[in-house]
This record gives sequence, C-alpha cells and structure tokens, in this order.
Amino acid sequence: MKLNNTRRSFLIKSTAVSAAVVFPSMLIAKEEKGSTKAITHTVEIEQFKFKPEKLEIKLGDSIRWVNRDIVPHTATAIDKSWDTGEILHNESKALTFSKDAKNPIIEYYCFYHPSMKAKITITVFD
Repeated sequence: MKLNNTRRSFLIKSTAVSAAVVFPSMLIAKEEKGSTKAITHTVEIEQFKFKPEKLEIKLGDSIRWVNRDIVPHTATAIDKSWDTGEILHNESKALTFSKDAKNPIIEYYCFYHPSMKAKITITVFD
C-alpha cells in the first residue's frame, strides 16, 4: 500500500505528538514509583475525632492536623514525646516524624479531650 505525502505527513506528526505525550508521562510515573520523597498527610479533627484514626506514614513524612471543630484541640503523644500545642477552629499544625522517633507505633490523643485517640504507624523505620 502506497501512502501519499499528505497521509504520510499526518501519520508522522501524529506519532510524534503521541510520543511527546506518552513517554514523558511514563518517565514521571517511573520516577514517582521509585521515589522516597517525604509527603505530608492530613488528619482532620471533626466531631471530636481524628480522621483517620489510624495512619501509616514513612520516616521523614509530616502530618498536618486541621481542626474543623469549634473548640480547640491538640494532638499529643501518649508518651509526651511531642505535642502540636493548641489548634484552634480552622487552624492547622504540622509535625515531621524524623529519625528521632523512638517507636514504629505512636499513639496520641487530645490533651483537652482524652477520649479522642488515634494511632500512627511508621512503616519504614530505621
């Protein structure tokens, strides 16, 4: 089958555009898959609960607590090793979990409302 110049030109340009779109996205996906970049997780404080109540993170990740309740809250480690301090309505506070973390499982609560409890599991722990 013989292609005329217009059709051949169209096919070449279509292939070039497809390659320009597909190959960079493949490289990005590969880079993200193997990436060990730290990320920030969000925990919503709502209706006197930490959501999610159980969170898995990697060493070096951060957690940002956002208070959606009208009363102040804290996120305080049960062993008192860290504390966000008071988080007011619609405020947020963040902490990074570094190599100083002592345990791969950390339980925490709200200092003002001790029945509010949650758990962090560090999945990559040195």
